[in-house]
Amino acid sequence: MPHATLLLCPDMLASSITLPGEMFHAAGQHYRVRHRRARPVLQRASAGGGPVRTADGLVLHADSPLRKVPRTDLLIIPTPWRSPARWLESCDTLLPPIRRLHRSGALVCAVSTGSYLLARTGLLNHRPATTHWRYLEDFAARHPLLRVSRSHLVTRAGRLYCAGSINAVADLMITLLEELFDAQAARRTALEFSPEIRRSHADRLHLEERAMAHPDEEVMEAQQWLEENWARPVSMSLLAARCGLKPRSFRRRFHDATGSSPGRYLQLLRMGRAAELLRDTNLAIAEVAALVGYPDSGYFAALFRRHMATSPRTYRRLVRGKLFRLHRS
Repeated sequence: MPHATLLLCPDMLASSITLPGEMFHAAGQHYRVRHRRARPVLQRASAGGGPVRTADGLVLHADSPLRKVPRTDLLIIPTPWRSPARWLESCDTLLPPIRRLHRSGALVCAVSTGSYLLARTGLLNHRPATTHWRYLEDFAARHPLLRVSRSHLVTRAGRLYCAGSINAVADLMITLLEELFDAQAARRTALEFSPEIRRSHADRLHLEERAMAHPDEEVMEAQQWLEENWARPVSMSLLAARCGLKPRSFRRRFHDATGSSPGRYLQLLRMGRAAELLRDTNLAIAEVAALVGYPDSGYFAALFRRHMATSPRTYRRLVRGKLFRLHRS
């Protein structure tokens, strides 16, 4: 079962690790019940292994020093309260274990200005990164080797993630939970944690791969075509021919470059748009299905349930069930 580690640092915002931790726990419970697996491991670590006082005076207890964590699948780096500059000097002992855990295969996620600590490891050099909007210019000045993104709330560079805010890490966690558990556990967790504000991570996530960092130019062409024509009927054989490839070679190369089959890539694009239409319009389910490329509304509903862990009708009710306005008696 997956193993997650929450890093505790002095003067941090507790919610920057408690929220991801609670979401990990919830996804683990969903996965465990369905697959009858062992309980996932969630532990807390600090520099010295002792308790840590958060910015608001809450005392959190660590299970061990970070240097003694042998391995983990996910490491969450918290955000300090206000300026990170004075916080960083006291965290230098954390740099070697962060590098080691990343080398051993861990996904590392820095929340808001926690990205300063991740940048200090050198792991983000020449790679995309972001931080809280208030500190973007300072972040870029301090770390000139980074490709600082000012227009994305979330960046990814391989197994390194930066989330520009605590709200952004809630969205990012859905993507990470799908990778650590499966799509159904991730979607059920999304529905439990504020479904009315849930949106596809695709429009927030600046993927290094999505920025066409993989070297396969034919696959890049196919990705771009799918992202511009996802609502149209798509023949993968014709798309392969368009890219100058035979279908079998096209499928293999697309998966090698993106980690997804062309068909699943197209489905994810369509399901993301369908979720937006269900949330933002009053179109009938059949109309939404047709607009995203599925004339058979029953087939669309089955696909949507598979991807989102709920029916289109229930999803619409959940995401539109709460209005952000003051209720007056």
